[in-house]
Amino acid sequence: MTLLSDVEGMLRAGKPFYALNLIKQYVEDMISDESEIPEQCRHIIEAVRVMPWLNDESWRYFAAKMDDTSIQELAVLVSNCIRE
Repeated sequence: MTLLSDVEGMLRAGKPFYALNLIKQYVEDMISDESEIPEQCRHIIEAVRVMPWLNDESWRYFAAKMDDTSIQELAVLVSNCIRE
């Protein structure tokens, strides 16, 4: 499975914040060295890295909700950045 298919599965299951946590975990797993991040992707990767680790129930109270389309777009951007 790919990041995007995993994220889409979580979104279909009604777990948008779990999908965001999948993106965050993917970044943590795939990038061990800051110098590996392409220059044009640094802001995207840094934004994902500073997202809090919260479950769906906690996010509802402590963070603004992203719509499903935005979460899918973030997954595509992260996948493209890490592949470069």
